[in-house]
Amino acid sequence: MLIALLILLVATGCDSSGRDSTRRDISGQSDAQIAREVHTASSRFPEPRDSVSGTGQLQFTQAAVKERLIAVGFRPVDAGPVRQPFLGPTGRTYGIKGGEMQAYIYGDAVALAREVDKLDTLRVAPPTMMVEWTMPPSLIVANNLAVILLTRDKKLRERVRAALKPY
Repeated sequence: MLIALLILLVATGCDSSGRDSTRRDISGQSDAQIAREVHTASSRFPEPRDSVSGTGQLQFTQAAVKERLIAVGFRPVDAGPVRQPFLGPTGRTYGIKGGEMQAYIYGDAVALAREVDKLDTLRVAPPTMMVEWTMPPSLIVANNLAVILLTRDKKLRERVRAALKPY
């Protein structure tokens, strides 16, 4: 009988003295009311089509990379696939005015981090490997995207980094 009374009190939001014990924010709304409003608001704003369900993080694709570059005024030329011995996925090479960009798409940010964390980010290579890049390399990482940008142009490096920045 006591258990049934406790369940009834909790379900109605009352404490043992019969007073309303429902938590409320400063506007006087209960947690349940706030949760309903948040759910209603979030259903009005669907996730971006390239986002991971429930996380709101952008998941890059090669098409999205190219779209981002075009959107900020680059004219990327797809130069085909590229492989680096220290990266798992096959990447895509894009020629851009003033440099070359290699884009590698991973299944998720965790898989990318497992490989990229092993690299010397200044040389963009494993500590035990010497890579002779055609131009100075830069590593750009955004969620599931790793980019090796080869350029001597500091402003180009900044523009590419800004174009690929997650929302």
